Amino acid sequence: MTSPTRINSVLAALITAAVVMVGFAPAAVANTASGSAGITILESLAVSEVDSVDFGYVHRPSAGQNMLTLNYADGSVELNGSGDAALVEGTSQSGVFAIEGAPDHAIQTTVSIVDFDDPSISFQEAHVDGPTDESSAYLDDSGQYTALIGGIVVIDADASLGTHTTDVQVTVEYE
Repeated sequence: MTSPTRINSVLAALITAAVVMVGFAPAAVANTASGSAGITILESLAVSEVDSVDFGYVHRPSAGQNMLTLNYADGSVELNGSGDAALVEGTSQSGVFAIEGAPDHAIQTTVSIVDFDDPSISFQEAHVDGPTDESSAYLDDSGQYTALIGGIVVIDADASLGTHTTDVQVTVEYE
């Protein structure tokens, strides 16, 4: 049989060994990495109307309706539809908007045109630099860009005579 002194000695040795092992336990490993943060401040964008969108002079149809498509690139108008409207050639022009900002940066341009007050005259589509209401482009090396605006409007035989105007909104953002 083992004596209590011998058991106490073995226990003391085991406790001492455990304390020593805990003292030599591997420390947690930590690493540190350095990175960077940045910010680029761009010049604010400025947008201004140079020429207004103008579908020109048109004789209203006596029956039916006509669709007038204003070409954004050259300002010409194409007339389609079931009505007998007639255009006065050379009276239309595409809208021109000047955009200024940080040189050589990409921009996204959108255009919307509100319906006229007369319910017999309605906008079907607004176009900017192409056949859609959005375009992507780059400001040139001096920070300039020109957006060309067109679209499609429908008139019917009930359209009131006279000059009708509405709002064109051009929104430009950096991409």
